[in-house]
Amino acid sequence: VTLADGRIVHLRPSGNAPEMRCYVEAQNQLTAKKLLRQGLELIREWASGQKP
Repeated sequence: VTLADGRIVHLRPSGNAPEMRCYVEAQNQLTAKKLLRQGLELIREWASGQKP
């Protein structure tokens, strides 16, 4: 997903392991870390069956 401000979040299942992967791109490292934290939280919520 490319967000309006240019940040990128890429979520995908692993092809050879029982895990979900999250890749991010952002303008700087701090923004990327925040975006990664948000992406991982979404994965945790999805995996546990909770609604965001």
